[in-house]
Amino acid sequence: MNAPEPFTFRPNRCDSRGGPCNLDRAKRAAKALKAYIGRETPDDSHFVDLLGDLMHYADFDQIDFDSELGLARMHHRRER
Repeated sequence: MNAPEPFTFRPNRCDSRGGPCNLDRAKRAAKALKAYIGRETPDDSHFVDLLGDLMHYADFDQIDFDSELGLARMHHRRER
């Protein structure tokens, strides 16, 4: 199986177990980002700020951010 092109978005690709589709996942992430910044129009800097603050939270709560990011990347690849 060939890997998808970078930044390929397949909105209707869904979890084979009846879970959410990619569009649903993207909408959930957008909702979280908007809640984090407190407004409707986030930009790239807000995305970076959220990631940085999640790294601080991981330090605080003793979560291995790099390990979790690796797992998230694995999930993302599988879901694409």
